[in-house]
This record gives sequence, C-alpha cells and structure tokens, in this order.
Amino acid sequence: GTSVVVGDDLVCCCFLFLIRPCCLQATEEHLHLQFVTQNMSNILELLSERDCYTAGSTGVLEAAISLQALEALNFLLAATEDGTSVIGVDKLALKQSQLSQAGFSKITNTFSISRLQAWLQSLLSQNPFGVEACIAQRRRRSTSLSSSSPSAHLVPLSMGKNAQNKHYAPTGHRLFLFTQVSHQTLFRTEADIGGCGVVIKRSHYSHIYLLAPLQFVRIDRCRHSTLVLGAVDSVVRLSRCEDITIIAACRRIQISESSNCRLYLCTPTKPLLLSGVTDITLAPHNTHYPQADDHLTRVGLLTEVNFWNEPLCTATPALEGAIIDKSHQWRIMPAAEFFLFTVPLKLTTKRKELLGPLPAEYSSELSLREKRLAKWRREVAAAKLNDEQRSHLTDDIQRKFKEWLLESGYQNELESLTALQSAMS
Repeated sequence: GTSVVVGDDLVCCCFLFLIRPCCLQATEEHLHLQFVTQNMSNILELLSERDCYTAGSTGVLEAAISLQALEALNFLLAATEDGTSVIGVDKLALKQSQLSQAGFSKITNTFSISRLQAWLQSLLSQNPFGVEACIAQRRRRSTSLSSSSPSAHLVPLSMGKNAQNKHYAPTGHRLFLFTQVSHQTLFRTEADIGGCGVVIKRSHYSHIYLLAPLQFVRIDRCRHSTLVLGAVDSVVRLSRCEDITIIAACRRIQISESSNCRLYLCTPTKPLLLSGVTDITLAPHNTHYPQADDHLTRVGLLTEVNFWNEPLCTATPALEGAIIDKSHQWRIMPAAEFFLFTVPLKLTTKRKELLGPLPAEYSSELSLREKRLAKWRREVAAAKLNDEQRSHLTDDIQRKFKEWLLESGYQNELESLTALQSAMS
C-alpha cells in the first residue's frame, strides 16, 4: 500500500531517508519516526499561513495549508507507492484516490490541517531505504565480484558483515554498510558504490579504499584503520573512532567523540569539531587516483578553496566556567610529518597531480626530501662500490625497510596487496 516516510531535511527536498541517515542508527531511525509522529501538529502549524482557512466537515472554518506550503513539506517527507520509486508528499496528496482523505478542498485549493494530519499519521512508516531496512535486506558481498573493476578481486578473508540496498533502491537513495571489517584491505570503485551513501562501523586494523563519487560517509566506532574516500557530495561524519587516518575530498566533515585521528582534507567548509574530540591532526589532501578529477566535477567540488586548517570547535566544557584547551583537541600537522599517500593502483602520484596546490611549507618539505634522496644517490654512485659492497648495501637497506614495515604495521597491508595482485593476474 501507499506509505509516507520521513525524509532528509538538508541534502534534498524529496529524499525518503530519515533526516541525515549518515548519523542515525537503526534504533535512532525508530526514535526519529516517533518524534515526527508525535509533533506532526506543530510541524503543520509552522507551515500554515495567516488568514488561510477552509470549511471543515461540520461546515465550521478551520486552519488550512496551501498547496505551496504542502510542497515545502517535501523538505522533510516523501512518499512511495511501490517501495522502489519516490514521489513528493504533495504529488501523493493530489492523486484522485487520496484527495478526500488528505482533506483537499477544490474550492479554496487548500488542505484542512486536521484531516491532513490524520492522513499523514495514518501513512507514516519506517523508511524503506534506511539503515534498518538495509540491514533487514542484508546481502553478504562475495569476495569475488564482477571482474570488470579492481574491486573484483578481494583478499580471500572474512570481509565483515556487509549490506546494501542497491538492488532495489532508486538512484539517490542507495546505501552501503560495511561493518566489522578486520585486518583487511578493501577496495570499492564507482561500479560498486558510485552515488551511494556509505556507513562504516566497528572496523579495525584495515585499509579501506572507496574510490567513487559518494553521497555521504559515516564512520563509527572504527580503530587503527586508514580510509581513502573519493569525492563526497555532502558530509563525512566521524564518531567514536580512535587512531584512524582519513583522506577525503568532501563538502563538509564533522568529528565527535574521537581521538588520535589524522585527517587529510580538501573541503570548501571548515571542519566541525564537536564534543569529545582529542588529538585531531589536520593536514591538506595528499593523494590522487585516476578518476579523482572526474568524480570531483560530478559532485560539484572545487579544489581552489580548501579550509582544511580552519576548524570550528563547538565543544563545551564539562564544568561551567572551565576553559577548554584547544591544543589538546586539534593541531596542524607539521610539514616534517607530512607525506604523500600512494593509492596502490597502477599510477604514479606526483605533486602536480594532487587535488589542489599544497601550502608552501609542505611543498618545500617535499622538495627538500627529493633533494636529499638525489644527493644520496649521487653519493652512492660516486663511491664506485664493487659488486660485493653494493650487495651488502642493498641487503642493509632491505633489512631496515622490512623492520620498518613490521614496526609500522604496514607488513599486513603489503601482504594483502600481494594477494590482491596475485588474484588480479
């Protein structure tokens, strides 16, 4: 049957999703639905106009809502008749089968508030494209997808509990959930998740690459992981995370209740730091992949303006009158700690290929490292080592490199990438 579901109040005026699906869990969706139901009368009163009345069922004049005001309700609600397509609430109310129940008067071209409220509340239901519905429709992703993309070959280990509604949700309402990804290197490209919203929960010790234009990304309760995101059309929300690295080009980013996180950003709005954040390190975006420029264009993100280093802190002190030490909340990454990040695909990341120009201090530091490396190579060449000496030098370098891989934890990722390359060959 016909149903009306709560929609997104900021991203688009005709979404079926609950308001900000990226910040709502399944239980929160139910609470939000309950809140809207209980406060429907107040919502409709806000939409009513002065001197707008219609005749009630008893002939007495009562408050009414104009058709234009009902269209504004699409900012919050939307409708579905078949569970796969979306229409505005006003379009549903004007259907011949719904006109009378919705309280529409052809004489005044308005809706009776009381009858409209009863009609909406009788149809209001759980979002069929939300997190809870997606979990209910869970389809475990195989470790072998279509061979047409790099994500077709994944490391043959447990990839966590994944769910998605791409097989039935319309464009603009598609959602992917990645949960409990552990000790994995996970790739997803545009063919898999392009245009979808993504939720990543309870993942740890993993490297996750989502190289696609995305609607939103929510990262919750993740630890000791690296996430490389494509172009995010709306917002990246980070909550209850510890020791993770995020590389993202996004319209907005919001961090709450997280600690020891490194954010490499390209964003036209100031990062929002909420309560419970400590040791957040901010740095400019530091990587590139072949389709990055196209993905940025498609979501309408410009790289010329980047407020990565101008966060807004809205945290309040636990005790009234106390002073928050912002130096414990966030810092700007020193140039000496900044390195370029190479996406493990067949490409070379050069500075000129980054999404935007680097600040002078970071660019100078990278140039200095290149000069040091060139100088070292010249010194090795000038030493005129014989074969035995060159072999000893190579062995020492490889030994030190392997020690660094183990100490840094990159050995596991390297092994995953080796398995990935073997699967693709």
